[in-house]
Amino acid sequence: MIAMSVVSIYYMAEWAEDQKRRNWIMAVLSLSLTFSLKLETLYLLLPLTWIVFRKYKFNLVKYSNYILLILVSLILPVIWYSYAYYLESRGAHLFGIFKGHDKSQFTTLLLDLRWYRTMAGRVINGILGGFYGFGLFVSGFLYLLFNRKGSLYFAYFLAVAIYFGLIAEGQIDAPYRQLSSIPALCIFVAFGAQAVIILVLTIIYWIKNSTSASKIPVRMTIYASFLLVLLIPFQRLGEVLTADSPAHADRWELAREIRKTADADSKLVVVGEYSKHVGGYDLSPVLFYYSDLQGWSLTPEKWTASYIEELRNKGATHLVFILPYGYPYDFIYLPEVPVDPFIQEMKSKYPTLFEYQDQLVLDIR
Repeated sequence: MIAMSVVSIYYMAEWAEDQKRRNWIMAVLSLSLTFSLKLETLYLLLPLTWIVFRKYKFNLVKYSNYILLILVSLILPVIWYSYAYYLESRGAHLFGIFKGHDKSQFTTLLLDLRWYRTMAGRVINGILGGFYGFGLFVSGFLYLLFNRKGSLYFAYFLAVAIYFGLIAEGQIDAPYRQLSSIPALCIFVAFGAQAVIILVLTIIYWIKNSTSASKIPVRMTIYASFLLVLLIPFQRLGEVLTADSPAHADRWELAREIRKTADADSKLVVVGEYSKHVGGYDLSPVLFYYSDLQGWSLTPEKWTASYIEELRNKGATHLVFILPYGYPYDFIYLPEVPVDPFIQEMKSKYPTLFEYQDQLVLDIR
């Protein structure tokens, strides 16, 4: 999605510049794939429209080919999402765009300072690599702003910011959504690195009482800027070189305990392998993946002894309890129905295989 977004903007800019049919076709193809991968990428219409606007301004007659380009680009996404909706209505709950998060509560989160603090922390530390990368970003942002250059980059950055706000809850729940900001951020980081190098060389030439404008070597500026940017990943080189560790350590350890008493025919019944939101439950496959077992994930309406008995008849062997994702630290976490009565009822009926803090595994064979 990220790659196709950049490709779409590139070919749109090329087409707006030379009006070649090849670039028009490539823009249509790349946009069709982009919109089909994620409907939220409609936010790209802002920078795309800006590309056309800066060429034709308010000469609306000239916009006809652009409008046609967008309409043709939407044909494949309309077909795909219609089919996806058909699958969703038939029971294949695989498309979060139709269910999942409450799409209308973004205004509530945008009024919560904690949302901005969370987003800033993830972007600065997770994407920009800390305050060093953030400093380069700010330098590039100010450099382009004061020099009145890079209007397309600002339009792209604004579009991503709007996207962040429109799916505010999804941004909290799924950190991978922040990756969509990488292309826009890296542009400013690159210009920031160049601005720093130019400033340093200018000061050096000024100290030497020489004219800097004619003597700053372009190739040296590019190489030095590249090295500055390269320092960002080097800050976390230790994380790259160390052995891989599971993303969810608690689930990994629990899966190891489950495998001690499981075989290839075992099946899990899990309570807590989800996160809860205003729009409903997001079920997770992590514990099933770590344990290499299949099974069922239960939400509160299925916390009954009769349903457990029904699953036993279908081959269930292990009943697992674990805290839901985000509990209780996520500020958008919604309180659950109390699970303790159900736990006590099950413990009285089935032997315990493993118990540690908030993790519990019962033998229901």
